[in-house]
Amino acid sequence: SRVEVSWPVTMLTGKQSIIGEIKNISESGALIGCQEVPSPEETLKLRFEITDLFHVSATVENVRFNVDDSPSGSIAYYLAVRFIEITEDERRILCNAIELETRNAV
Repeated sequence: SRVEVSWPVTMLTGKQSIIGEIKNISESGALIGCQEVPSPEETLKLRFEITDLFHVSATVENVRFNVDDSPSGSIAYYLAVRFIEITEDERRILCNAIELETRNAV
């Protein structure tokens, strides 16, 4: 199951670094909001901050891409990604953070 969060994320490609925000997350993937988009066929490396003390890095693949064209004229992009490479320690940190967020949401 997914949990709503607001975690800063940096997406690294071979050519650029894109700043965004994780909107929701699960143990297997995340939805990321951003103002720029990476090439859809590129494998991305994410680094996101759960708290000041806990950061997670993971390699992801792009699963879906949506454009939100708001009435204000600003365009936001949303990337749904799946984790394809994450260390066991970082997965444990992620799972604990998701569990904590789930408890706090109730």
